Amino acid sequence: MRVILFIRILPRDEGQNMVEYALLAALLAVATVGVLLMVGPGLHSAYATVTNGLALVSQQVASASHAGCPVPDPVHNPHCR
Repeated sequence: MRVILFIRILPRDEGQNMVEYALLAALLAVATVGVLLMVGPGLHSAYATVTNGLALVSQQVASASHAGCPVPDPVHNPHCR
């Protein structure tokens, strides 16, 4: 019986834990947004470079296939560039 009374006297902190988790989640969200705002322009530049490179290769392959070449091969077929 004494153990049960002692447990009832102890303060309950489930609500406090929930508030702490909510504050931690909000802090992580703010930090994530801040990092993305700082890194975003660099990522945009990297993706733009990759996109432009893929578009260039796609155009080269398309022009080579129209010239009768399966793939661009300037070493073995000089007209396939």
